[in-house]
Amino acid sequence: DNGTIMNAGKEWFSAQKKQNLAPQKRALGFVFQDHQLFPNMSIIENLNFAISDGGNGVDKMEYYLDKFGLQDFTNKMPKTLSGGQKKRTVIIAAAI
Repeated sequence: DNGTIMNAGKEWFSAQKKQNLAPQKRALGFVFQDHQLFPNMSIIENLNFAISDGGNGVDKMEYYLDKFGLQDFTNKMPKTLSGGQKKRTVIIAAAI
């Protein structure tokens, strides 16, 4: 209710100016602590489920799997991954 919130030099909120930048215009993402992966699906199944552009996300998915070092884990179930591997999987799902 009071003060200012700035990020990278851009003012998101100012009580004095009565300014509040809409969340969708803040270009900020986050990953939930509980990872939001389907426990009964492998990593590749989770990622395929996340592809929402009619299949065009497959190239992006392969790129990110390689970039994040997860290409050898695609057939693993979420319960077998470390917390960091789960987080990276969720980030890939959001990116594709």
